[in-house]
Amino acid sequence: MPTVEQGSSGRGDRAWWTLPAGLVLLAVAAFLGRDAVAHAWHWLGWWHWVVLPMLLALVGVCAALLRPPPTPAELDAEARRQLEEARAAVRTEAEALPDLTPQQFVLLVSRTLRRDGWTDAHVDPRDPSGMLVVARRGGSSLLVRCHHDPVKRVVPVEVAELVGARASYPGAITVIATSTDFAVNALVSARDFGVVPMDGEDVSRWLALGASAWPATASAD
Repeated sequence: MPTVEQGSSGRGDRAWWTLPAGLVLLAVAAFLGRDAVAHAWHWLGWWHWVVLPMLLALVGVCAALLRPPPTPAELDAEARRQLEEARAAVRTEAEALPDLTPQQFVLLVSRTLRRDGWTDAHVDPRDPSGMLVVARRGGSSLLVRCHHDPVKRVVPVEVAELVGARASYPGAITVIATSTDFAVNALVSARDFGVVPMDGEDVSRWLALGASAWPATASAD
């Protein structure tokens, strides 16, 4: 039984020659009608500078229309290429995180939030730790508690501090973003208080891939 790729390659084999054949026919027609073309060029005068780009555009459109559609194998190869590029980008971000200072990590989070459409993303001046980022989009508010320590995990007290800060921002979405990981009891506490946890892998993916990798539970409508 033929595979999907074999079944679709027949159409590709029948269609691949249409583009070069069309270009050859166009070249032959231009050669045979070169006298008429020269006469038309002279007759058009300066208008040929208008007609010529239109003809070139028409040739481009025809070439695009005659191009055979990609086969399932080509589509699969392109999907694998994009996936590998995304993985490489995530690895690059993950490898760069340990070199940042805590302040640089906070600024990186603020800048990336602005990239993704959150406005007025800034460090909350009232937060003594200097690690709380406040952002807004439309009628929604977002609080991101940043944690950047190469040896320490997020602990429940940090979740409690974020929940306390949330009282000043009624209805705000709350997130803890860390470059490392969470202690188990911190994850339990985050779940109990409606705080979205983002570990180092989540943060690296978000930095590399953009808003599409932002947790759905931490998105504004």
